[in-house]
Amino acid sequence: MRIYESESEYFDSLGNIQRGREIYYKIKGLYYLHINVLDSAEYYFRKELHEGKDFNNQNAASKGLAELYQRLHQPDSVAKYSLYAYAMSDSLYARKMTKDVERIQAMYDYARHQDIAHQEQKKANQRTIIIWICVGIIIVICLLTFIIIRELTRKKKTAEQKYMQSLSSIEQAQSDIVKLQTNAEINKELISEKEQIIREQETIMKSLLRYDSNSQSLADRKLIDTDIYKRFEQLSTKGQQPTQEEWEQIEQQIFFCYPGFKDLLSKHGSAINDKEYKTCLLIRIGIKPTNISSMLGVASSYITELRTKMLQKLFGMSGSSKSFDKLLKTIY
Repeated sequence: MRIYESESEYFDSLGNIQRGREIYYKIKGLYYLHINVLDSAEYYFRKELHEGKDFNNQNAASKGLAELYQRLHQPDSVAKYSLYAYAMSDSLYARKMTKDVERIQAMYDYARHQDIAHQEQKKANQRTIIIWICVGIIIVICLLTFIIIRELTRKKKTAEQKYMQSLSSIEQAQSDIVKLQTNAEINKELISEKEQIIREQETIMKSLLRYDSNSQSLADRKLIDTDIYKRFEQLSTKGQQPTQEEWEQIEQQIFFCYPGFKDLLSKHGSAINDKEYKTCLLIRIGIKPTNISSMLGVASSYITELRTKMLQKLFGMSGSSKSFDKLLKTIY
């Protein structure tokens, strides 16, 4: 009820509900009745009786008051509101004035009133049982939701840990290879072992990046945090061309973070020229096509046409240059 009253936007600043929704006062009255706050229960039953002018509200408020006065052991009031509720059950009686209700009251004895009150109590008990069942279902749903969220969080952390472990293993193996190559002939077998480690870890990374969006985001952040990425952003803003060393560094970093992208370019390496190759690198790190033309020293129209052709070369598809950009950025 607190959530309903604060978030439904059906209530004004004084706590009055919109017209046509006065039946809510009965619900709140029943709540107070069954937690034994009887003055509040009477307030809401009477509020509904006063503000709810249609049959349903009159009927509901009268039943609530009858149940209330039964609990207070006031038989006259029980009789009065039980009969009023009974009268409201017929649309003909619902239009009669209060004196008609008082006239009908004389036709029934106290036993009838007690029976009506008993039936209402029975219905109230049934509603209470239903409410508890609903509460139990809600609790179960909340627990299941918590378990699912916790499991997803655990899987996310596990995937990120695996990705970072693979990156670390590859970095270590590459570093070891550089050291071992000082005596390449002697360390040939060790170099081969390190290269095998790199291939195995790249396979793990490709599997993670193919299916796990968290790992993909982690790979993007890893690339963005590198100095060479920031350098290329500066060059693209100024329209300057990278040095050969810078091209080699960005290529190495892209392949390091996106092994699947490395496979794609390696597979089609013989079919694409230098400008096409560099365009793919720049598109993959998010450089705008207008800046790519400056960095490669060619016209913008050339870059647009090149990207359209590359869509067919790399993916065997026909489409626009933007389609190529979008598809290329999904390769991890």
